[in-house]
Amino acid sequence: MVFPYESLTLNGIRSEETIELDSFECFEATLKCDYSECKRRLHGLFIDMLLDGKPTTYELVKLTDGCLAKLYVKDVDTLNNVKERLKDILKGELKRVEGEKPSYFAIETFFDLLVDAALREAGFKYLGQGKFLDPNDPSKYLKKRTIIEIVETSGTPNEKYHGILFIDYGIVNQRTLADELLEKLGIDDFHLLRDDEALRKKCLELAHSYEGSSVLTLMGTDVKYVYGEITGVEPSFSRDIVLPNGQTIYNLWIERFRKNEVVKRFVGTEPSEWEYPLFKVRIFGRDAEFTYPPSLLRIFGVPQRPDPSTRWDNIVKLVRIVEENIKRIYENLTGKSIHFKYIKYKLSDTDAVGIKLNFYTGSNYEKVLKNQVVKLRYKDKNGNEKPDYASPIVAFSSRGLMPYAGKIKLILTVIYPSSLKIGELKEFVQSLQSYFSNFNLGDIEVYDHECHSYSYDPANLSESLTSLERTIQKTLEVRDPHRYFPLIIIPDNEKFYKASKEVASMKGFHSQLVNLDTFNKTFEYIKKIKELEKRNPKAKERKTLENALGSLLSEICGGIYAEFLIQKSKNEGSLSGPLTWILDKPADQEGKSMYVGLDVSTKKGVAGAAFILLDPYGKLIDAKIISLRTETLSYDDYYEILRYMVSMARDRGLTRIVILRDGVPKSPDEIKGCLDAFNVITRELRYNASLDYVAVIKDSNVRIFAGDKGFKTNPIQGTYVYLYRMKHLGYYAHEVLVVASRPEESEEESPGTVRPIILRIYEMQRKYSKDDVKKIAEEYLSLTRLNFWNLRTGTHKLALPIKMAHILAYMLSMGIPVKVT
Repeated sequence: MVFPYESLTLNGIRSEETIELDSFECFEATLKCDYSECKRRLHGLFIDMLLDGKPTTYELVKLTDGCLAKLYVKDVDTLNNVKERLKDILKGELKRVEGEKPSYFAIETFFDLLVDAALREAGFKYLGQGKFLDPNDPSKYLKKRTIIEIVETSGTPNEKYHGILFIDYGIVNQRTLADELLEKLGIDDFHLLRDDEALRKKCLELAHSYEGSSVLTLMGTDVKYVYGEITGVEPSFSRDIVLPNGQTIYNLWIERFRKNEVVKRFVGTEPSEWEYPLFKVRIFGRDAEFTYPPSLLRIFGVPQRPDPSTRWDNIVKLVRIVEENIKRIYENLTGKSIHFKYIKYKLSDTDAVGIKLNFYTGSNYEKVLKNQVVKLRYKDKNGNEKPDYASPIVAFSSRGLMPYAGKIKLILTVIYPSSLKIGELKEFVQSLQSYFSNFNLGDIEVYDHECHSYSYDPANLSESLTSLERTIQKTLEVRDPHRYFPLIIIPDNEKFYKASKEVASMKGFHSQLVNLDTFNKTFEYIKKIKELEKRNPKAKERKTLENALGSLLSEICGGIYAEFLIQKSKNEGSLSGPLTWILDKPADQEGKSMYVGLDVSTKKGVAGAAFILLDPYGKLIDAKIISLRTETLSYDDYYEILRYMVSMARDRGLTRIVILRDGVPKSPDEIKGCLDAFNVITRELRYNASLDYVAVIKDSNVRIFAGDKGFKTNPIQGTYVYLYRMKHLGYYAHEVLVVASRPEESEEESPGTVRPIILRIYEMQRKYSKDDVKKIAEEYLSLTRLNFWNLRTGTHKLALPIKMAHILAYMLSMGIPVKVT
């Protein structure tokens, strides 16, 4: 296989020596608090002990009431400190467990403690949620991932353990939310909002778009950095909200600003008493919400995207600091040296790397790898099947091909906020009609009487939501879901999303939601293109704008097509069948597998699980949803859904079921429950089928860099790398890295560094070879080329069954009624 670079390197280091914990004694303790609190208390205590030169580790097991902790120590006197620090949660006495050696999970915890101790020694401040503030550069926060790799040997014991540490970083916005709001409003001081109601409304609308954002802020009289999440907006000035101590929020922070250098550096300019609005923030590790002015908040993960070389250089600096501290602490604890090497794959002599292109643009290097491209199947104008490498937008607009399910005809019902001008709305809809037709998707009919506005006031969201709900309900209750489809324009606010989906779903409709920002951006492109047509029709800028407009409208058109097809099928009583395109060859190359997307989502105490069933070509078989009391699926839950899956597989002659779970299972019982239920069902149905269970980790801290003559760049989309064998929840598992997408490019910014996903494949029924794991990676990449909501590329880092399951589970957890058949 030919690659356009020499090597691949991960942002991780691996210990050359094995990690062994000898001569440890084990004691059991029952703790009377929940798992997360036990974990937090034990982790903090054991980091202190490691830094004090006392070798220790622990293993924690969740019980029905509290937790069971296995504490491993070299010096029994260490337990006195444990008893003292944990006396408020310790239930009964510590019990010695004779002959118990540190398990894999205790060694895993030891390595994680070691890394956290090294970070603390280096001055990194733990903020929560796996984030550590860089003491040398507060614009960066470090993120880590620790793994214990299992290497089988022929000696005794036959397993050796190596520690792996991945380090990445994110950017903290150096501008406060106050700076951002002022810039977006086009003003330089908040006092201008005092007497301008229209400006306050606009500011409030902007503020609501930050709900759910992670923020860095300050807390306490000793002023510490803390991590939190914006949970709401308070439409008040900083001078008007009085705290329990009698101070206004403004007085509190202006006093700290004048006395404390940390606050002064964080805020930059003096806080204003007219700051508006205020933000409700939930701080990590605390139950209560706190109210902050925008000048005290900085957003995590701003869209500054370092190119691969810059990111790599910064990672190397961070690794160097942490690695030296790990070596020193480890030697102090064990008397042994430990060394690390970067995880690197030289492509000329490795069997760990492969490629399966889930896109095709016709570039020279793609042509060389054409045999590795996932090919799609469309229809021609005569309705005949037509295989093609091209992305959907090229196949439909340039090659005259049609969607696999054929052209559709629908009447679009548009529901929009009263803040929009009707003239702008009409131009937007006309462009949408034109693009839908040009993409060969069919025809959209729009009539003036099918455009319905709802009252929208950013300062009164309650009334706005009520108006939206009533408008949707009144509009859809007299329309036929076989002919009509709603397009709903809403502000960037979760409450509006929920209201739109909930009411439409109750009336038997799917919907295409368009964010107000997206609408405004789209109309801006339309307006600029028209202006250029008058001045200079051949301008290069016009082509750029048309491409940008086409990109936005293609996603909306793709969503309308796919959602209307699903809506129509559901109302006809069956979800099965193809959508916009299918795979030319089965994902497993044999046509024997059923792919099941599984997602469990919780929100506000409500849990829901969604299962999406696809055949080997990507045709929808069915969907199932179940309500849950917790995030953990039980044996009974799996029995209910697997009985249906195996029956459907038997009817279609499919002998293999691949479960693709969004995220990792929550407990050992979940994996065991799945396997036990599957074995019982296959016996009861007398059907011989196999099961593969794959967790899809979409937000890991693992990065991958392609190297050529010392220069770092992004690897080709479609690259996959076998990583290692490990254990999780008592089961052996393999992890494979998959580059399923590439960073978005823009003229203003560099494309940034690719973020791969990780597939964790559990050994439930059998052991997997490296080739088995790589084959599953290729199957996954094939399924990522079924993103019907993006006609431009047709791909998404989440495979289609997971993407659909994620949407359904999220809606279910929000209390939105979801009808699947």
